[in-house]
Amino acid sequence: MSSPIGLIRNRAATRAARGAPSGAGEILRMPEDFAALEAALSEFREAGVAAIVIEGGDGTVREVVSRAFRLWGGAPPPFALRPTGNTNLIARSAGRAPRGVPLAPERLSRRALPVLKAERAGAEAMRGFIAGAGAYEAATRFAREEIGARHGLQVLLAVLRLLRSRALRGPWPIGFSASMAAPESAPRMLVAATSLPGALLFGLSPFWGGGTGRLRFLDIAAEPPRLALAAPFVALGRPRRWMAEAYRSGRSEAATLRLETPFVLDGEPFAPGADGLVRFSANETATFLSA
Repeated sequence: MSSPIGLIRNRAATRAARGAPSGAGEILRMPEDFAALEAALSEFREAGVAAIVIEGGDGTVREVVSRAFRLWGGAPPPFALRPTGNTNLIARSAGRAPRGVPLAPERLSRRALPVLKAERAGAEAMRGFIAGAGAYEAATRFAREEIGARHGLQVLLAVLRLLRSRALRGPWPIGFSASMAAPESAPRMLVAATSLPGALLFGLSPFWGGGTGRLRFLDIAAEPPRLALAAPFVALGRPRRWMAEAYRSGRSEAATLRLETPFVLDGEPFAPGADGLVRFSANETATFLSA
């Protein structure tokens, strides 16, 4: 008898699916809170599921992957994404699972992606894929609260609009180091980090530079020169020489932020640790199934 498939469905997602599971071997759970999600994943672990299907947006993926790594001791089963959220940036890299048919893991492609692990003093570690602070958090909040963003293009337009705003440019008191060492705070406009490879949205990839490690970072100083001119070069990951001092990007094994304001992980804000620090690493790997 084949192993069952676990299915987590976020009923509150923008394009939430309806109806029963596609296959007799699927265990469908629609948790209404984090306690119910924890119980559902524990049930999946006891049942020995062959894969976990996630129907939701980036936030749902973050919450499921975070708990699965802990419950399975760092070695969760493969994930399969059926994106139903607003931007669904993770699925653009991880791929999408087929809909309307039973999931057959042995017939699907597998892709291993590094996971961005966020660790804070006084809180459980979280796993996600895209993080940011400063103007990144402000733009995310604006897109969510002011325009009620429903898809990636609206979020992108909100960020471009905010590039003209003095409030967006900061300065934000953010400490950043491309390591696990605690940095001193300094005025910055934006810091972002991701474990996803390649372009994130519409061919845009605001990361460049060398270094080792699977974590990509972007560090923009407060009041950066010629911001309107620099913005498209940043978005495309093609900086010019005059940008070198204020616009930095590269790869590292880890990154640490010192914050006085929230940071964003996969579209939602979180407070830094009790000491003001958030430490990121990308040493863990998750496997995703796609058609």
